[in-house]
Amino acid sequence: MEQKKQLLINRVKNNKNELLEDSIIVEYPLTIFLNNNEFVTLLRSPTGLEYLIIGFLISEGIIRNKEEIENIKIDEEKGHA
Repeated sequence: MEQKKQLLINRVKNNKNELLEDSIIVEYPLTIFLNNNEFVTLLRSPTGLEYLIIGFLISEGIIRNKEEIENIKIDEEKGHA
């Protein structure tokens, strides 16, 4: 999956317009399922998915630590975990 994308932007500085190419980070949806039930859909970058999933579940109080997770299956093409 693509991490960055080049886009043509219009930058305004000191009341002057400048058309130039700039990089943006590409985000993709990731739907997290818990016990085969859809739980939440997040926007994410293409890397660090396991860290995102574990951190989200801990920060939301769903789990206390990563040892409570039996397994994580990630399907990047479908955007499911």
